[in-house]
Amino acid sequence: MSTHRRPAALLTSVAITAALLAGCGSGEASTDTGAAADGTSEPTTTQPPPGNEDKPDKVAEPTADVPEILDFEATLVSGADFDARGLAGNDTVFWFWAPWCTECAAAASEVQAAADAIPDVRFVGVAGLSSDVGAMQTFVDQHGLTFPQLSDADGSVYTRFGITQQDTYVLVSAEGDSETVGSYSSDADVQQLVNDAFG
Repeated sequence: MSTHRRPAALLTSVAITAALLAGCGSGEASTDTGAAADGTSEPTTTQPPPGNEDKPDKVAEPTADVPEILDFEATLVSGADFDARGLAGNDTVFWFWAPWCTECAAAASEVQAAADAIPDVRFVGVAGLSSDVGAMQTFVDQHGLTFPQLSDADGSVYTRFGITQQDTYVLVSAEGDSETVGSYSSDADVQQLVNDAFG
């Protein structure tokens, strides 16, 4: 009698174990492989790590190509940072001056008048040939210059543009072409220079 009970208990135990294994197996398959109910596999999707949902896939490209001549950063006389790459795509006049230059002082009001009269053209002053930033600021204040003024105490901007003497203009077109005009030997009509270059 005991010989018949042992196989029956064994069969019952095997059946329960098989059922449990079958249940675990089907659950693991659907979780790990993404298997569909009909037995075909479905592609799995990867979710971004937490905290990355708002990050863009790539950084936006600049709206205009930056010509090499404008690919630099500098410091304003006020001490603020200045990125010349922001001028790309605009007609721009760079005016190179020095705080002790009497010709520059005489030209300052005309340059400011041109900047006011031609708003479509960007104007940037470049104060150099001096390490005295205080003197540069005094010059800016005395002549009421309202357009950006770079402090080029180390001469890096002068060198970039190939300038060797103050009261010089570099006219950079929206396309990146440049023309240098030195007015230190004769008076220059700034508005006429701008109109001839960009008109």
